[in-house]
Amino acid sequence: MSLTEKKASQWIAILGGLIVALLVTPSTSSEPVDLPKMTALVIFALPMFALTLKNFKYFFIEKKYRSITTFTSAFIFFLFVPMFFADSPWKQQFFGAFGRNTGMLTYLALILVFLAGILVSTDDFARKIFITISIAGVISTFYSILQLTKHDPIKWNNPYNAIIGFLGNPDFESSFLGISSVCAVAFILKSKTRLGLRLVAIIYLVSDVFVIKKSQAQQGLLVFAIGLVSMVLIFLYKTYPIKRKLIHIVSIFSILCGSLVLLGSLKIGPFASVIYKYSVRQRGFYWHAAIQMMLGHPLTGVGLDSYGDNYFLYRSANAAFHSLPTQSNAAHNVYLDFAACGGALLFVSYVILNLYIALAGLNLLRRSQKFDPFTSAIVIMWVGYQAQSIISINQIGLAIWGWMLGAIIVGLYLKGDVQPLVASTKLGKKGLRVAQKRITWEYPAIAFLVSLILVVPSFQADHDYRVATVSRNADQVVKAVSRYPEDTDRTLNAATLFVNSNLIPQAQKLVLHVLSINKKSYNAWVLLKEISPKGSDLYNRASKNMRQLNPHDPNI
Repeated sequence: MSLTEKKASQWIAILGGLIVALLVTPSTSSEPVDLPKMTALVIFALPMFALTLKNFKYFFIEKKYRSITTFTSAFIFFLFVPMFFADSPWKQQFFGAFGRNTGMLTYLALILVFLAGILVSTDDFARKIFITISIAGVISTFYSILQLTKHDPIKWNNPYNAIIGFLGNPDFESSFLGISSVCAVAFILKSKTRLGLRLVAIIYLVSDVFVIKKSQAQQGLLVFAIGLVSMVLIFLYKTYPIKRKLIHIVSIFSILCGSLVLLGSLKIGPFASVIYKYSVRQRGFYWHAAIQMMLGHPLTGVGLDSYGDNYFLYRSANAAFHSLPTQSNAAHNVYLDFAACGGALLFVSYVILNLYIALAGLNLLRRSQKFDPFTSAIVIMWVGYQAQSIISINQIGLAIWGWMLGAIIVGLYLKGDVQPLVASTKLGKKGLRVAQKRITWEYPAIAFLVSLILVVPSFQADHDYRVATVSRNADQVVKAVSRYPEDTDRTLNAATLFVNSNLIPQAQKLVLHVLSINKKSYNAWVLLKEISPKGSDLYNRASKNMRQLNPHDPNI
């Protein structure tokens, strides 16, 4: 790979990652957070992949790449299994559920970023990603403060805490700020950091913690604590002669505190009254349902991004007793999401892939003889992403950093380049100079066009639906929800709008259309029952299916 191609790939990754993290489209689409992030992800992932495509052969011929090639190939293979064999609409599996968009298309784009990132990873690229995450963190913190002080220029339809940042939820925003705060800690601990930059880092760190606290999202504080403690431990271990005693003391103290926090989150111990929340109990219910889905469909899962269609069916009687009407379209644990939606083999392949990255990260930290703030931060931010993924949803604006950081860790561990950089030499009037090999733009251009074909129709359909609902024209709404690729959740939302406008025949037609595509849409059966005459065939059919999909609800 030429130096020019490598630099171009790196800059696509940097700019693409920043756009995915910060892009929202509240004025142009009905789904303003996840759909635009998926769109941006695919648009930058495919050209980046195309620039590095000719070097992908090294994943198969170089011995040192054999392990990561095997683990990634297994993950990709088992990702395709539910697409062909799970009983779930293929469009939902491919594009993802409304409000999540974590289907096949998103994961393929993330994998392409991961593999291309391995090939182009260098120490310089790691520093650039470090700086990019720092910039994204500063922008997110500033925007969160605007939201907190009620100066947000965007009028969100927000049922949560005011602080949702660019990720649409306080949990996601606080997690990202907890991850990005590691950059500030690294600047503070770096020995040659200028005083002015160190002061800026301290101010940012204090602001970050303030915003995380105000978000009232515990997972942000957890991720921040993991990052802070880990950076300090590595700094002490690599810097001071008395490191052995210090590291043992601090490690024991950290493990003790971490154990108390973990027990508190489970309603055990002295911190239970402070830490335990209703949402923690709910996560337990979501995790249990995910495990039951995996056990019920061990080979195929219930279908990518199809957890929401199956939650009521697989939740426990205890979950129904404590939270009868509560629904969820994700397991609130990325690993268990893969288990539920893709089956046991997809779950295992994802675990093994991340264990490999973790071991690569440990080896990177061991290699350095002294404290390296950039490498340490890259590894710790990846750990922070993994920590939040165990208790949260796979939000695309967070996932992009998790996969990109993982790529850098593996790439640096495997020594980055798979072949010498290609350059030509020319002798000019002023002596020898090096001319970089030109980039062949044909493949990236084709990849860019393919990405537009894949994602623009989805974004355009959502935009048309927003325009149609604002116009309040029923025919325009029907036309908008019928556009490719149809999202059944969006169609069901349109049916609800028709019911509220007393357009019952139109609503019934849309609901029956949704059910013809997805018989597991519980909310569609509920709406059909509401708008059908009591005792009619449709009413009885809806009641029967509601009982089958929600067996623990005594009111049906």
